[in-house]
Amino acid sequence: MCHVSNIGIDGEDIFGTDEDRIRFENLLGEMLERHGVETHAYALMSNHFHLLLQSDAADPSAAMKDLQSKYAKAFNWRTRRSGPLFVPRFWAKAIDENSQLLQTVRYIHRNPLDIVGTRQLALYRWSSLGTYTEHRPPPEWLNQCRLRPMLDPIRHLEHVITPQPADRLPYAFLAPQRTTSCEEVDRAVDAVTLPAAHEPRHRMLRITVAELCRAGDIIERAHHFGVQPDTLRNIARRGRNRFATDLGYARLRDRVLRAMT
Repeated sequence: MCHVSNIGIDGEDIFGTDEDRIRFENLLGEMLERHGVETHAYALMSNHFHLLLQSDAADPSAAMKDLQSKYAKAFNWRTRRSGPLFVPRFWAKAIDENSQLLQTVRYIHRNPLDIVGTRQLALYRWSSLGTYTEHRPPPEWLNQCRLRPMLDPIRHLEHVITPQPADRLPYAFLAPQRTTSCEEVDRAVDAVTLPAAHEPRHRMLRITVAELCRAGDIIERAHHFGVQPDTLRNIARRGRNRFATDLGYARLRDRVLRAMT
């Protein structure tokens, strides 16, 4: 099983109309037959897509190249544009364990939240969530055999819409599914640390968590914490190293993330 995603070049939209998404789905169905690939979950957004694929081949590159090139040609013709539509190399991650598989499916199904909100998420037409929650029939090319026994419709929907600390973290090249501000990081650190929260290690904690959660850009973070961007990068690098080597410090980070949920 493999989680595959790609985004428009320079973050541009790859879907402009519902007809674009229908064309992508049709080409996806053709790709499955031609390359022996199965799709188990998906979500089509405005400028990127997510697919959960299973392939007879170890590498789905040929199938993805086929899909993306044919779709880009059709999209460019419709919009009178030229040049690459997608980032040249799609992102892919192998899924080895059921726990990882379920979190990946949750991530994919949670993607349209910013578009439709919690109440309408299961009704979003361009995602497989609605098929697993029995809100609509699945497309012919969606293989539900692997996931259907694992996903209770009610529990899965609840699992998808209930916030988790990991939603604050970026995923691959994509922004976090829940945005964070530096002020929110400060409040969370204050909530879980002792009164001496302004000592250097907690300042490093604030800066590193703010970077981890992409709280604004580096200029905004530097201004908030009163340091130069290069200094901010150095502090965040030390913080990441501390997370990797100090279990207690990593647990403190996790408490901060939970406080922001």
